[in-house]
Amino acid sequence: MVKTTDSSLDSQLILPTLIHRPYSHAGAEISKQLAAKGCKVAVNYAFSEDRAKGTLDSLAGSGHVLIQGDAFDRESVKRIADEAVAKLGGVDIVISNAGWTTFAPFDDLREWCDMHLIALQGHKLTV
Repeated sequence: MVKTTDSSLDSQLILPTLIHRPYSHAGAEISKQLAAKGCKVAVNYAFSEDRAKGTLDSLAGSGHVLIQGDAFDRESVKRIADEAVAKLGGVDIVISNAGWTTFAPFDDLREWCDMHLIALQGHKLTV
């Protein structure tokens, strides 16, 4: 439990945490910091299992799990969440940082719109 007078994670017991795309720089760093504070982390990946395993292996503590699934697919997101709850005994924190980028001409609005729409859809499904 969190002490009401202390907003740091130092005062918590184990907070199960699900992080999408934890092999990205930001996701990996968030995973490492939460694990260092005692959180058990579910590392979710869609395609880069080796990179996700690298993140998992770099985490302090134990009890962390690897879960494959596409954060942009409704059924997959439900399975990811169910698996994280089952393996971690619940989830208290969700970090939704799934996304992708494209390199397209600036005036190619279709490509940019698709990228942003898909990113928003992934966050919406996660919630």
